[in-house]
Amino acid sequence: MTSRDAPWGRLYRGDLKSGFAYPVRAAEVADALRAARAEIGSLSFIVDRSQGRSGEGSLPGALLVYADYQERRDLPFQDGGGSLAVYGVAAGRRAEIHALLVDEALPVVAGWLAAAMARDETWREMRHERRVVLGQGGLSIEDREGGHWSTMGRS
Repeated sequence: MTSRDAPWGRLYRGDLKSGFAYPVRAAEVADALRAARAEIGSLSFIVDRSQGRSGEGSLPGALLVYADYQERRDLPFQDGGGSLAVYGVAAGRRAEIHALLVDEALPVVAGWLAAAMARDETWREMRHERRVVLGQGGLSIEDREGGHWSTMGRS
């Protein structure tokens, strides 16, 4: 897939430590975004460095996907729009997590990004976040509006 064919402006792929893998491929993310008719400014494949920290916003499970949306056009270096990050997972759990992401999480997050593009200007100018966390009870989809996270669903 070339960058011209992708539904994002930039792609970043971080290096993983031994024993970790990315649970999905960029082409699978592109398929989910295209199915939802969503376009984003950037797609990142990264390592979650916050796991195990305590305090506000710390997660009880493994962060798998993070998306945000904000149209900021007041500074020249800000593209605005949506971004999506996929986090590396333990290689031994890749197949299990891959199925959860492709079947459940990516379509939900892509749909959220597509809906964000269609919202009114006032909503789009504020920062909105969505994350998918895998805990003992399965996938949890959480949204942040303002300063607080709220759980939107659990599979």
